Amino acid sequence: VRNAGVVGGNTTGAIARAGCALAGPHTYLAWLLAAGVGSGMAGSGIYAFCQTLAGPKAAGRWTGFQNGFANLAGIVAPALTGFVVNRAGNFQMALAITAAVSLAGCLAWVFAIGPLREVPWAGYAA
Repeated sequence: VRNAGVVGGNTTGAIARAGCALAGPHTYLAWLLAAGVGSGMAGSGIYAFCQTLAGPKAAGRWTGFQNGFANLAGIVAPALTGFVVNRAGNFQMALAITAAVSLAGCLAWVFAIGPLREVPWAGYAA
């Protein structure tokens, strides 16, 4: 169920961001709203996944590690967006890149992520 929410959210977000890239001045708002809904769906269980995989002994460490990498996107995305908009002169290419990244996330959740169950950590000292 959690995987379906993430996959559905990434798919919705990818389609909506592609719609934003192609939208005109009178249609972009609906696409932005759909992109926000998709992002909310995709991000709803991210910390639950980490805690499930890590188990009670390593949940804090893994959540911190995951949060650190998530913040990396907050550094790279605005810089990349500014670079692309500066080169292209509009936001179409930046939105297309974002749609492609969302679609790649969807494919990763469908094909790369297996069943979510606690990983047995051999020799882990709490």
